[in-house]
Amino acid sequence: MLFLSGFPGWPESPDFLEPVRDAGYNVLFFPYRGTWGSDGLFSAENALADAEAALAFLRSPEAESEYHVDAEAIVPYGTSFGGWVALNLAAEKPRIDCVAAHVVANIGRMARQWQADDAYRDAWRQNFEQMSAELPIRLEGGAGAFMATLMERADEYDVVSALPALRGRTVILFGAEQDEVAPMDAHYLPIADGLAGGNTGDVTLMTAPGGHQDVQPSWDAELLSWLREDCIGGR
Repeated sequence: MLFLSGFPGWPESPDFLEPVRDAGYNVLFFPYRGTWGSDGLFSAENALADAEAALAFLRSPEAESEYHVDAEAIVPYGTSFGGWVALNLAAEKPRIDCVAAHVVANIGRMARQWQADDAYRDAWRQNFEQMSAELPIRLEGGAGAFMATLMERADEYDVVSALPALRGRTVILFGAEQDEVAPMDAHYLPIADGLAGGNTGDVTLMTAPGGHQDVQPSWDAELLSWLREDCIGGR
């Protein structure tokens, strides 16, 4: 499993990955560049490039010999911003058979709302500025330039446009019904509809009451069942 964190993510592997490791799966976790001591600057493009670099490592002879990685059984799993990264990565890499995404924050949709709603945009700018001041996070160009780039490329960054490339894949999507960061009607539902409509693959759609960061223990069991029966086990 290639785990792709939200933003700003965590300096160490989060506790909710323990059930996956305990079940015997390899998990690769990394902080994106520009976060938690990693060199460079954080941006959407850089995060995607980081995910591609991690995937390339997992497919390397070194990963196979040292860590017993099966290069044909790598599963991206992302949460929030990382869900957006995971879906885009899978769309770009046809050899990825399975992908999992949890409370996806579709940054293309978010950037469109920044364009349309001054108060919403200002609140997010303050949030990014505060994170940059309090945490080891370095946004490319600072908060204003970072957001401006996302707004300029909002249509390109709408992950719904990448979903046709996932036809025929095995996908599981988790959504929180009271998500305050990535509301279901703007983020989860368009992605779920896009995956279900005309997709000849195996799509599992899960929702539960709760907010963006609420713990959902039942989803751990669902994820493991999906890995064993639909994804890796299905191979």
